[in-house]
Amino acid sequence: MKNALYLILVGLTLYACSSSPDSNPGLLRSMVYSATQMDEANLAEHYRGSAPISDLNAEYKTTPNNAENRKARETLEKMINQYKEIDEETALLIQQIEELKMVLLKEASVDTKQVKNQDSKAVIWRPYNAENTSLPSKLNLAALDADQLSLSVEHLLVSNDPATLTDNGKKLWDGLQNLRMKLVNTTAHYPFSPNKKPLKFSAINQFDNPEGLRKKVRVMIEKSGANIRDDGELLIDLYCMLTKPEYVQDAGQKTHWINQQFEGANLVSALLTLSSLENEVLQARSLAINHIASKMNYCGPGLDQLVVLTQGPNVALQGEEIALNIMFATTDWRQPTIEVQDIESMITYNNGIGTIRFKPQSGTQTIRGNISFANNLGVKVIRPWEWKVRVIEKP
Repeated sequence: MKNALYLILVGLTLYACSSSPDSNPGLLRSMVYSATQMDEANLAEHYRGSAPISDLNAEYKTTPNNAENRKARETLEKMINQYKEIDEETALLIQQIEELKMVLLKEASVDTKQVKNQDSKAVIWRPYNAENTSLPSKLNLAALDADQLSLSVEHLLVSNDPATLTDNGKKLWDGLQNLRMKLVNTTAHYPFSPNKKPLKFSAINQFDNPEGLRKKVRVMIEKSGANIRDDGELLIDLYCMLTKPEYVQDAGQKTHWINQQFEGANLVSALLTLSSLENEVLQARSLAINHIASKMNYCGPGLDQLVVLTQGPNVALQGEEIALNIMFATTDWRQPTIEVQDIESMITYNNGIGTIRFKPQSGTQTIRGNISFANNLGVKVIRPWEWKVRVIEKP
């Protein structure tokens, strides 16, 4: 998954690596602007993934701590812990990338300890903070001069042997590999998932094209033991988002993907490439967290919006048995619980519908009762229902 901004930035990065700043005086300014835009995009993406976390924490705080809501609070705690796990897994790679950014800035003689938000002369406006987990830094590259921006940093990122990696490159590649496996596995094991055992995911790092990658990943996911019906496509998307070809052919040579990305890189293009990678990582985080959030909606529909539906005949012959179907208007498949007041009846359930069978008395009779529904959080809603039937004597 790549958005339009990402593709533009990649194009600028490739152009920068093959162009001289002296021959393109506007190029550095364009890339500095793009870097600023990418920082803003990363902030927005981080908030997109964090919104469900905030909502869940708010729900937990407002759920009464009593026996009736014990199951709800326990499930909410499990969900919160899973969100934290996804966020922490993402933060490990974001932190590695941020540390690498600081290495590059120090190479250009930037004081990385000086932080001053909105100061035109300060380079670091918002530092990476482990307490904010996966939120990247915000840099003001406009504070750097042309010599600093165009400083070659290739030696820090690219190995002399195109098929091997520098220490920095290896950390980056290993971090991406680890995140892919952990994020897919964590996302497949949400609290309501039927997956209770570890799943078998393998590393797929060689493919001819995106379509070929997706086919390989689909086969792997289907054999993994994951819940294919509900999670299959999401897990495939997530895995593909974080998958890069380990080796590519560059000028007829077997070249590692990391080396290809940073070949000929100057400071600004390298920072831009790293920020772009952070954006992809944050998109994967958002996808994983929002998928878990969608399970909350599935397992906990808007209980205040459920509508009771009662179906049955309005006229019946005296002594004749009639059947009333009582149900909630919800797409959830689980059955409700039906209660009937003041009459003898038999209740059966099938596909989320409770059917009441009874023999009404003479005259016009109003049948009343309650229907209740509890979601997987243990939150229960009770709604009254009623049905009027006019009973006529047999001829």
